[in-house]
Amino acid sequence: MESIGLFADVLAKIKDAATGRRARTWGFRGAIALADQAAFAIAGFTFTVLLARWMGSREYGAFAYSYSIFFLIVGFHSVLFLEPISIFGVTRHEASFRAYWTAIERVHVLWAVLVALFVCAGSFVASRLGAPVSTVRAFYGLSFAQGAMTYYALVRRMHYVQNRPDRSFLTTLVYALSLLTIVSLLRVGWKIDSPLVAFLALGFAGVISGLTCRRVAEFSHEEQTRSVPIRKVARENWHYGGVLLLSQVMFWLTGGVYAVLTGSAISLSAAGALRALQNLVNPVQQAFAAFGPLFLTGGARRYRQNGISGLRRAVWVYTGVLVLLACLYIIVLFVAGSWLIHFLYDGKYDKLAWMLPLLGIGPLFSAVTTSWSGGLRIAGRRWAVVVVDVVGAFLTLTVGVFMIRHYGLVGAVAGILLSGAVRIPVLAVIWKMLNAD
Repeated sequence: MESIGLFADVLAKIKDAATGRRARTWGFRGAIALADQAAFAIAGFTFTVLLARWMGSREYGAFAYSYSIFFLIVGFHSVLFLEPISIFGVTRHEASFRAYWTAIERVHVLWAVLVALFVCAGSFVASRLGAPVSTVRAFYGLSFAQGAMTYYALVRRMHYVQNRPDRSFLTTLVYALSLLTIVSLLRVGWKIDSPLVAFLALGFAGVISGLTCRRVAEFSHEEQTRSVPIRKVARENWHYGGVLLLSQVMFWLTGGVYAVLTGSAISLSAAGALRALQNLVNPVQQAFAAFGPLFLTGGARRYRQNGISGLRRAVWVYTGVLVLLACLYIIVLFVAGSWLIHFLYDGKYDKLAWMLPLLGIGPLFSAVTTSWSGGLRIAGRRWAVVVVDVVGAFLTLTVGVFMIRHYGLVGAVAGILLSGAVRIPVLAVIWKMLNAD
């Protein structure tokens, strides 16, 4: 009876809000956020599909191998910059956001330089150890692209914190146009057969869009006289995200690492084939990401106002939206997956088409884990997120590696699904403990 009463209360609140100005405002912002992420996802999707069509299997595999490392860097950047600005920007620094932004922007520049130096050093060592030339060059390109793309991501998130997804959408259109224009010009004047060229194109598009995004930013005049020390922001971000760095490594091990494992255990061509399949699953993951900033910001406000009960309701609504999107996308892959692979890759990966619907089940698991993990972050239970991801990573390094070695590409797909599914019961237990407290 308590559950029925809670459900009725939620429906009543939704009904009341649906007729109000707040619903119209958040509905508009949600639509713009979805359009923003859709434009970003379409540009990235088109970019990776064109590379798969134009590059040789081995070269595309080298790109996929290094692109997997790029996702790890992006994960680090997310917990050290994007999530802190989404939460602290509205809870601690809303009155002095201009000064806060200046400080966090400077910290980001230092971060990007350090990561670039680290990646370049790793590339040099790898070349001395006999790594494939295409892979080494890809990492040199990555050292440049990561700084540009993470800065662009930071400025986009700043607009969301200011409740202006429309400005982010405008600059995302600039990013999409820049990336596809650069790739098209390179294709006409210079054959794109190197992952180095691909990462340079990605990086220059990030520079253009990041600077554009920064230029359209606006701050209130009242904030100009305030000051936020850089060290304070750096400590604040590290206190929030430092413990989550391990979680990001563990999270990466539940899925992103499979391109690296496949390329190392089988071949770079196999890594490219796995990436080609993942390209067609990523759009729904990008759709999840469209709601992420809104959920973190709105969930943080709800938690501050109503405590854990308010946060729990926000998590359930967010979970329902993501699960619905995942189910719809699975249906699309089952119905049209084979045709999509043939059309997009010009028959290059037709033999793998039967695996696409299976891989498409993964976002259903991600829909649950994304929302529940986000709620734990807002509630300050970051240790719990680490525990969840450690379980998924352990399965990857044991069962996943075994599956790849014995069953090849099929084993990689099975490992990805298992690594994602095993996190759900762990999250359920943690949330049950949180509700009891």
